[in-house]
Amino acid sequence: MPADTTHDTADAVTSAEATAPAGTVPAPPEAVAPLLRGITVLRRLTEADTGGTLSLSALEKATGLARSTVDRITATLALMGYVRLDGRDVTLTPGLMELGNAYLSALRLPALLSHRADALADELDESVSLAVGDRDGVRFIHQATRRRAMSLSFRIGDLLPAERTAPGPLFATEWTPADWHRWHTRRSADPHDGAFPAVPPRENPLPDEAFEHRTTMAATDGWALDDQLIEPGLVAVSAPVRDPGTGRIACVASVVSHTSRHTAQDLRTTLLPCLHAAAKQMEATLRETPPLPPSPPPTGLATWTGASKQALGREFVESLARGLTVLTAFDESRPSMSLTEIAKATGLARATVRRAVDDGADVRGYYLWSLLDNFEWAYGYEKRFGAVYVDYASQERVPKSSALWYARAARTGTLPPPDQL
Repeated sequence: MPADTTHDTADAVTSAEATAPAGTVPAPPEAVAPLLRGITVLRRLTEADTGGTLSLSALEKATGLARSTVDRITATLALMGYVRLDGRDVTLTPGLMELGNAYLSALRLPALLSHRADALADELDESVSLAVGDRDGVRFIHQATRRRAMSLSFRIGDLLPAERTAPGPLFATEWTPADWHRWHTRRSADPHDGAFPAVPPRENPLPDEAFEHRTTMAATDGWALDDQLIEPGLVAVSAPVRDPGTGRIACVASVVSHTSRHTAQDLRTTLLPCLHAAAKQMEATLRETPPLPPSPPPTGLATWTGASKQALGREFVESLARGLTVLTAFDESRPSMSLTEIAKATGLARATVRRAVDDGADVRGYYLWSLLDNFEWAYGYEKRFGAVYVDYASQERVPKSSALWYARAARTGTLPPPDQL
């Protein structure tokens, strides 16, 4: 029979959209619903105030998913080592770090530039951070804390609204009209930044024109300021670190201070020259660092692909496992891959990888169903699922194009394009 996966796609997508941050792009109707559900569950666990632990009933309430769906997702995540099930409680495990580390490793920027940021922090005796843009937000990838400048504490990966940071205007200089439209939509729907738990709500939001003006100034000046936009007393100055191959912003370096030591305008003369020099050194490091040779493909896939459906259990959601496996395939030697390379690195069929990467289809199974046309309990002889056509009257059997494709794959050990038989 086809793989036993969930079928309430529309409901699942609606739940995922309802729990997504304001202003994000809605999931398409054909999205891989189990993957969306799984990511939603992981997000709610990371946001929990109880140290990454929630009961199954609390997860049901927090995600808006059916209890049976929560049970299946958590069972799958537990088998993959991302959560631990303790009675009715679900707890994140250290294994989850491989998902976030896959991005940081593939990015290579923290490994290559963190020592430059640390040296600048020592030189200035101020905190220094590296950040990357994420749609209309900003995420930190490295922090060198020297003197505390704020009461808040940001973690690596925390998402901040671009308009309330110093790096934001610099990233916005490269936004497309679609990016600006998404930003305006998000601002309209969430003017107080309620979708950004890392920052306090904005009591008196600034007009959109204020950020647009800051972006124009950043494009002209090549640097940007944060004058107490996150919280009173916090000031920062930022400069871009550009990719030597493309000229686009690879990341933004920032020096963070407090008004008891520097005013926002004072940062331009006291800290900005050193920041610019450090940014140039970072660009030189990127320019002089050769690419790494490909590393061996990950081995974690075998922990579930080598098991039978009976061993995995009916609760195991294979499309969720596939999607998460695609994420872990990236590393410092594979920062970007073609779909064919992803398929080779993960051991997944290219069609499955395309769905996981593009969120382009509702993946409901991964088995060849079936070898022959046969009698189906639900459809009788009406539907033909076989790779081999069967003439029921004469019992003649004729291989279809799909059978020829699989035959070539079996002979060569590679996945030929679907149009090459």
